[in-house]
Amino acid sequence: MIPRAAAGGDRELHVIDLTASPPTTRAVTTGATATLSHGTAEFVAQEEMSRPRGFWWSPDSRSVLYQQTDESAVAVRYIADALHPEAAPTTFFYPRAGTPNATVRLFLLSLRANQATPAPTPIPWDHVAFPYLAHVTWQKYAPPTLLVQNREQTDQRLLAVDAATGAEILPPLPTGDLAKGSVTVDPDGATLAVIAGEPVPIQTAGEVVWVEAGGSQRIARLQA
Repeated sequence: MIPRAAAGGDRELHVIDLTASPPTTRAVTTGATATLSHGTAEFVAQEEMSRPRGFWWSPDSRSVLYQQTDESAVAVRYIADALHPEAAPTTFFYPRAGTPNATVRLFLLSLRANQATPAPTPIPWDHVAFPYLAHVTWQKYAPPTLLVQNREQTDQRLLAVDAATGAEILPPLPTGDLAKGSVTVDPDGATLAVIAGEPVPIQTAGEVVWVEAGGSQRIARLQA
């Protein structure tokens, strides 16, 4: 089976089986509400971090990482259409500076052929210290990698995930500011820029290229 996914209008994540004729679609998540969604990026990720995606396939398309977004604490705003005053205003969640953000979680789901969809496995990290999920990538020859940041965006962590269990891998990274998979607080307290598409595993087993804002590169060795 070669599945592909689409986030449906019911705020759940759906899988499309392209081998069926005609293709079939089924929801692989449940529990969405007006304030809880699966498989879509929240406002902050889309607008400020250039991360429009909320799900990521494994290289063999047999598993998927997906985002769960809880916006129950986020302020609601309304936009009216002046050309159609008879229409109800559009509502959306907008976290103004200093107000609560969406709560973001990440889950691992196995979707192997001829198997019932199992319960998703939560991906652990310190959500209180690092509430922003800035980047996710899952490429061949490397484990899934996450870049998480604190709210001030002055501190961030590069995490590797065991694709079989969802547990965090503590890889033997070089000493210094990449030790144990982390990037330490910027010594000047400056905001750390999120570069779209980075960090990215390269096709040499267990290596991740880290690109800094200045354009220099570092290579961190992760356990594949």
